[in-house]
Amino acid sequence: MQTRIKNNTSISYILVGKESPFVSPILPPEAFEENSVLSFIRHCPEDIFQIYSPRDYLALNLIKEFGGYDFQSTTYEGILQMPQYKNKLILYFIDCEAGNHLEIHKALTQSDHSLIYFNFFSKSGYVKTGVLNEVVDPTDFISKIFNNQAQILKQLRSSIEELLPFVSMDNRDYNKYHYFSPTQNNYHLINSLLGNFCIDLSYFRNQNDMMKETDEASNNPDLWTRQNMQVDQILKIDNFTMALYKLEAVKLYTHNEPRYAPLILIFPFHNPSLKVMYDKKKIAPIMMEQTNNYVSFSDSPTVSFAGEIIRRRLHFIDDVAMLHASFKRSPLIRMPVKGKTLYTELSFIGPLSFGNMERPGYRRKLKKLITRIGSELADKYMSLEMQSILTKRDSQIVVISDLPIEWIEINGVPLSFTHDICRLPETTMHSLMRHYVFNNMFNHSISKNILKKTLVIFGCDESNFQHWQNIANNLSDEIGFKTAKCTSLADIKKAIIENKPELLIFDCHGQYDKSKNQTYLLIGEEQLTQDYLVKNNLGAPLVFISACGTAPTYSFVDSISNGFFETGAMSVTTTYLPISIHGGSMIYIRLLQQLSMASNQAIHKNWLNFVSHIIRTSVIHNMHLSARANGGLTKEEYTVENSRTLVESMFFKKRRELFIRLELEIKKLPVDEKKPFSNMIPEYLFYSTLGRADLILFESWKEKHEEINT
Repeated sequence: MQTRIKNNTSISYILVGKESPFVSPILPPEAFEENSVLSFIRHCPEDIFQIYSPRDYLALNLIKEFGGYDFQSTTYEGILQMPQYKNKLILYFIDCEAGNHLEIHKALTQSDHSLIYFNFFSKSGYVKTGVLNEVVDPTDFISKIFNNQAQILKQLRSSIEELLPFVSMDNRDYNKYHYFSPTQNNYHLINSLLGNFCIDLSYFRNQNDMMKETDEASNNPDLWTRQNMQVDQILKIDNFTMALYKLEAVKLYTHNEPRYAPLILIFPFHNPSLKVMYDKKKIAPIMMEQTNNYVSFSDSPTVSFAGEIIRRRLHFIDDVAMLHASFKRSPLIRMPVKGKTLYTELSFIGPLSFGNMERPGYRRKLKKLITRIGSELADKYMSLEMQSILTKRDSQIVVISDLPIEWIEINGVPLSFTHDICRLPETTMHSLMRHYVFNNMFNHSISKNILKKTLVIFGCDESNFQHWQNIANNLSDEIGFKTAKCTSLADIKKAIIENKPELLIFDCHGQYDKSKNQTYLLIGEEQLTQDYLVKNNLGAPLVFISACGTAPTYSFVDSISNGFFETGAMSVTTTYLPISIHGGSMIYIRLLQQLSMASNQAIHKNWLNFVSHIIRTSVIHNMHLSARANGGLTKEEYTVENSRTLVESMFFKKRRELFIRLELEIKKLPVDEKKPFSNMIPEYLFYSTLGRADLILFESWKEKHEEINT
């Protein structure tokens, strides 16, 4: 893991404000309450080069796989301890209510140069500083960059000769302004791709137009008009990338890598645990659902207060999603807020229902339940236009949600079969910002010798585990990863400290502690909790947990994965539900087998692509194994058919057709041959990859990608 290197022309945005202790899972961190800092930033460029040539900046972003707003948040005390930047353009946002802003201003301008600018907010404690570098809004900031460009470019040692507005400021025909807030991030992203900065939005705003747009939604609550506004924006954003491909300004190294930027999907959900955490009557109005057209209805007298809580929550999610989108110039879609209408079905797959899943015959019921939930999520959250674009758009997906979005079914095909999906839990709000900050500060790529830095921990010595552990040990001798048999927390600590793994795999039992509302890993007879991980600073950049129900959905459960993220993990692959020892073991062993090739050949672009392929194809692998075991395939036929199907599954355009064909093949089998598949639930529906795994590139792919784009 390395510190992420920024361009010399990138702009740093630093918020200096209040401490943000954890108060509530549904409220934003205090530092971002009642201010519009992140909304301010989305009007601004990430980099001066983006002003100079937005097309070339996008091309460089796609080639070098870098990008994103350089945003940090700290306190008055923290900013004085941060190293002082040299030759860096910085805009400080100073909260006047958090301390003496005059002292902070003085401390930060000791070297007094034209690269430092200030925006002061919470003006109740404001005293005018009298400096020229104070900015009042985004337009003022961009104007000062243009006016002071000679000195700025000289201090940055930039080769840019002159900054000029790149295009006409009026592009309403292409980039229509909507008043509906979830469209705002895409609106500003399109402006940045056009080079339209410094726009005065008051020029577009009209009170009558805004009321007309709002009334249309209220009068047509069951239409999907507002979501389809966002769908249209996706198509416009993708046009910029497609133009670069047509001009051959950017080239793809492999035909199976995603063509477009990851799509960020937000699925707001009122977690039922809130009714337990807070007074049921008081929390009820805050758990209002929205219609298809994002309209909320309630007869409660406290609806205005509840509406304000929801507004603050959604506003913060939109803002943080904007920061995440900036890494890859990703379009965003925020779905309507849902809650109690999903509770009944979801309650059957919560951690309190895990015991039922061990009953004979329950697997078939569970398969039907997952299918029903997947269809319901699609119907309640997405328009037909949204579903259609997902069937056509070749990209990975970053989801912000507490829900099992991997289960969504579009025309009978699960989303996790057609797409690589990583997830950022909506709860808690603090963690959403933490994921952004960590990925903004640090960069991790998968080295060619990752197997030498891989540690597999065996935490259970039961006979059915030992069978697979013996296979793993033999494979270890062959390809070079490490294994450690651990029967205590002390063993875990020793193994991780000694090996310092890049990839850490756990093969053990996972359990749920109802009294603490936490999941943990069972190591021998001892509980490996997130508290123990954090206290002893144990973890790795990449974590894969082969254990039951380590990140359950439905209720707010404090997952063991949070502990790994606190100790520096960038991606943690977890499980929604109990998994079979056989199925779970086969997946992590296949992962190790394939990683040997993937780390040295440019087959997969990033960790998300690789781990999704391994989990997705488990159903193909298991189906062909079953067919061979039941006499349906000879050894030679199995090898040919399995290889052909696995290769097909690597191409987005073929996955939907492949899934339908496999389903038809199973249906055509005689009754006796069909039985092995009747209770088989595809393993890719059990797993969820948390964190921005899409940002973790394979070094082997990166080398080839940069070589072809030189």
